Amino acid sequence: MNTTTVKLPPDMENRLKAEAKRRSTSKSILVREALELYLAEKSTAAGTSCLDAAADLAGTIKGPADLSTHKRHMEGFGK
Repeated sequence: MNTTTVKLPPDMENRLKAEAKRRSTSKSILVREALELYLAEKSTAAGTSCLDAAADLAGTIKGPADLSTHKRHMEGFGK
């Protein structure tokens, strides 16, 4: 396993120590768990676009591509 050094503000270090003691585990394990959760959440959120979420629906509706560019569809708009 690789070693990474992280500088923490005193308050965060104290909270980390207290949580490690409360859970009877090491600070390293807590930091790894927190990073894993953070990175998993980021990769999930970053990998899902609106198109990805609705990919099975894309292209299923028939009709003009853009109603706003066709004069017939804009008749009476704004009156």
